[in-house]
Amino acid sequence: MDNAVTELEKKLMDLHDATMHQQSQSINLLDQLKKINPDSLKLRSTFLDSLKSDLSKSSDEMMDWMGRYELPKEKDSTAYKYFEMQLVEMKMISNHLSEAIQNAKKIIPSK
Repeated sequence: MDNAVTELEKKLMDLHDATMHQQSQSINLLDQLKKINPDSLKLRSTFLDSLKSDLSKSSDEMMDWMGRYELPKEKDSTAYKYFEMQLVEMKMISNHLSEAIQNAKKIIPSK
């Protein structure tokens, strides 16, 4: 069980690290969106606000997850189940961030 728990924990932490990179992108894109005048791109301000909200919410999900995460003391079946649940949650967070990033990139002017 020890190896299985260790492998699952590593998988979770790898996804966490990749999602942290996405979060950095999200913050950067959010800053860029805040500088856009909706009229300049013929956008509705509600659409722009929605994109900003999606990026913020996704980033908040990541911060909330990190605040709740606790490393199990033992590498047993309980720890394995905990890591399984955390991996599912991290996948959802990662997917939300990816979607928000892709949507924001569609309207950010290329440099």
